[in-house]
Amino acid sequence: MPRLLCCPKRGMSAAVPNVPNDPAPLSLVDCDRLFSPLDSFSNVALAVSGGVDSVALLVLFNEWRHRTGWAGRAAVYTVDHGLRAGSAADADFVAKLCRDLGIKCRSLSWQPTLPLANVQQEARLARYRLFADAAVSDGAECIVLAHHRDDQVETFLDRLGRGSGVYGLAGMALDEPNGPEGLRLIRPFLMIPKSALDASMRKRSQAWREDPTNSSAVYKRNRLRKILELLSAEGVDAARILSTATHMRRTRQALDHFLVRFLTEHVHEHDAGPVKLERGAYTAQPEELRLRFLAHIITRVTGRPANPQLVKLQNLDACLKNNPVCQTTLAGCVFSIKADALFIWREMGRTPPAVLCPAAHEGVWDCRYSYTIAEGASGLGGKIAIGPYASSPANSSDLSWPHGWPKSAFASAPVVWTQGDDQLLSYPSAVLPVKAGSQVEGILLERLKSMCPSGSNHVDEEDEPA
Repeated sequence: MPRLLCCPKRGMSAAVPNVPNDPAPLSLVDCDRLFSPLDSFSNVALAVSGGVDSVALLVLFNEWRHRTGWAGRAAVYTVDHGLRAGSAADADFVAKLCRDLGIKCRSLSWQPTLPLANVQQEARLARYRLFADAAVSDGAECIVLAHHRDDQVETFLDRLGRGSGVYGLAGMALDEPNGPEGLRLIRPFLMIPKSALDASMRKRSQAWREDPTNSSAVYKRNRLRKILELLSAEGVDAARILSTATHMRRTRQALDHFLVRFLTEHVHEHDAGPVKLERGAYTAQPEELRLRFLAHIITRVTGRPANPQLVKLQNLDACLKNNPVCQTTLAGCVFSIKADALFIWREMGRTPPAVLCPAAHEGVWDCRYSYTIAEGASGLGGKIAIGPYASSPANSSDLSWPHGWPKSAFASAPVVWTQGDDQLLSYPSAVLPVKAGSQVEGILLERLKSMCPSGSNHVDEEDEPA
């Protein structure tokens, strides 16, 4: 069972004075500097589990907002993951602390289907999904996380052990604009040691919850902490590891700069979804940039974050580089080389894009398109449906096919028709024009904005069981 810790203030006993090696708590100046990036937000959510680091995030943030007069809205998200008996008590502890501090708290629940191959990884992904749903409901602009310097070091060692390259060894970012589930993630404590957070809470006699799994050798991160102790004795301490991660992050930024230039100069995206570029422009790039492009374009074309294994990206790159004609798939994308052009489109596959029938007045289709249907547009002999061309009532002869693109590239392109009479519609923002059909006003279908390259888009080998 998790233990509730409430520690007396340091220095209260004259018999046991503080010594110079004691970790120092964060000063008010430190806190003002760490939380100052939140000045640009008006609505934030804090992820709080009940451990000392996340409790420090909540308590210090609350002091900062009152001290500085920050006028934004804040909420706390805590997750009961149901994986051990004390998780519900942890959530209750956080909820009570929030009531005492006058901050809104949302307790989110995850009901995992057991057994899980990688418990910690699945729980982490589930938390981000829950955070994303809650953030949309609350209008939160970002999620503030309590990741600290020790977490960053453990992340580096973990990825080093998995053979990660530049993107993996760059570690976590202080500000991650396009994190899991598209969340904006802010990590104010990323350069702060956990000991400083612990000392800050002890100074305030603030209680927190202790997770017993944090000391279990079953979990890889706990084993990495032991390894770090041995490395530190040889001079490979946290400061040196963080310095290397910083070098990697600068290199990653440089690569992303050139990737954006390559995308701008060579990649053409059709409104209906597929993309194309000259094969020669692709093969002329350095291997690292080609791999980065493949990882990015998979996410762009499918609309969903993708993390293919590095070896699979390398195999795909070899296929595209060495074969003048080929067609293959990876992570929901079709890659096809024809007439020295490389075409990439969303695969129909075993989970094709859904048919929204009837479609709501507005929403997002297949994580790729936003749509808006005006009230007057629905009175056209039936209810309006949105779905992929391959699942629609349209015939190939109905469409004015785009020149220079294979027809198969548009199988997952969005089209609109009316339920009942299966009449294919054409309208000013149509991405696949109809040769002859009803010209309908009041329907807007737009490709979601491109996602900038961010973070690591591949894993270097299979995640091992926790």
